[in-house]
Amino acid sequence: MGKSNKAPEYANSTIDTGLYGTVTTNQNGTTYNPTDFQTSLINSVESTVPNNFNNYFNGGYDNQNFQNFLNTQQNAQANAYNNSVYNQLADRGLMRNAGLAKTQNSFANVLSNQNADTFSNWRSNQLNQMSNLMNVYGVPYSMIGDQIGSSQKMSQALTNYNTKQYNSQKQKDKSENEQNANSSNSIANMALEMMKYRK
Repeated sequence: MGKSNKAPEYANSTIDTGLYGTVTTNQNGTTYNPTDFQTSLINSVESTVPNNFNNYFNGGYDNQNFQNFLNTQQNAQANAYNNSVYNQLADRGLMRNAGLAKTQNSFANVLSNQNADTFSNWRSNQLNQMSNLMNVYGVPYSMIGDQIGSSQKMSQALTNYNTKQYNSQKQKDKSENEQNANSSNSIANMALEMMKYRK
C-alpha cells in the first residue's frame, strides 16, 4: 500500500554559481542573493548615473563640469603651443613683437572656434559614459534572469517528477486495492459456495 496520501509540494531548488550569486525557488517564490561584487557594481553605477544625466540634460556651455574640462584642454593646448611654437619664435628672434602678438591672437581665435566642437565632444562623451554605465548595469540583471529561469525550471522539473511519482504510486495503490478487493470478493464467494455445499 502507499506511503502517503498527500500530494507533493512544489520542489525546492537552489543554484549557487559562486561568482554570480545564489537563486532559490520554492513554493513561496524565487529569491536571489547577489555576490558582493554585483552589489558593489550596481551601487557604483546607481551613484554615478544621476550626475551624468544631470551633466547631459542640464549641461549647457556654462556647465561647471564642461568649463573645467574646457579649461584643462585649453591649458594643455596653450602650453603645447607656447612650448613648441611661440617660445621658439620669440627665443630665436624670428618674429617681432607685433608678429608674436598677432600669432597669439590667431591662436586664441583657433581655441575659441574649437569650443563648439569641444562642447559637442564633451556632450557625446557624457552620453557614451551613460550608455556604458547602463550596459554595465544590465549585465548582472541578465545573469540574474538566467539564473532565476534555471532555478524555476529545475524546481518545476523536480515538482513534475515528484507529481509523476506520486500519481504512479497512487495508481499502483489503487490497482493493489482493487486486486485485494477482487481477491476478498473471490474468497468471500468461495466461502459462500462452500457453505452452500456443506448444508
